[in-house]
Amino acid sequence: MLVDAIVPDAHLNAAVAGIRGLGWAGLRVLAVGPNWTAAGLWSRQAVARAVSPSVIDDTPGYADRLGLLAAEHGPLVVYPSREETIDVMLDSASRWGDVMLPFPGGDVLGMVRDKGRLTSTAAGAGLETPDSWFEGMARELRSMTFSRPVVVKPARPVSRLKTAKLARDAVELAHMLDGVPDDEPLLVGKQRNLEFFVAAILPQAIALGKSIQSNDESALDPALFA
Repeated sequence: MLVDAIVPDAHLNAAVAGIRGLGWAGLRVLAVGPNWTAAGLWSRQAVARAVSPSVIDDTPGYADRLGLLAAEHGPLVVYPSREETIDVMLDSASRWGDVMLPFPGGDVLGMVRDKGRLTSTAAGAGLETPDSWFEGMARELRSMTFSRPVVVKPARPVSRLKTAKLARDAVELAHMLDGVPDDEPLLVGKQRNLEFFVAAILPQAIALGKSIQSNDESALDPALFA
């Protein structure tokens, strides 16, 4: 059976949402999970289902399995739901003859994924980003204290910290850093409230979305990016 897209890691919420969205758009989706209990495999929007090794426990086996499924059901697009899968896709793209990547390769994608470069990347696109209070290695952050709650986030796409987390005090910060390697690059910023998001970020995001959908840069209001 030919399909339009493979959505791996179907046990993740993001993958389930992707399966549904692609299916509702009329695309034929092959859902792939680490076992048959993965929620996405039971979605009505999946026209085909398969099981693969875990991207964490068996990365080479995971890559080989996706490559075989693509050769059997492609040509198609693979839609990732986690950073580790993006790494596999970038490393395997040259071997996967029947796979199209849904993103640019090389440094273009790296600029978006590397939060340590986010400020300069966003500024080049006319977007504002919150100031960072700290940018450096985990070993340096362990000895620091802050007078208010802070958000700690990994600078690299794949990290032991996984995602941005809120530390309300020094105890929470120390607990958060427990197990994080000393050479892990991290960022620390102020906790932002909903008002900041609505006033500063949401209008820019909506404007960019409309521009992308219409492929018309004239739809952008320059005042939003002044």
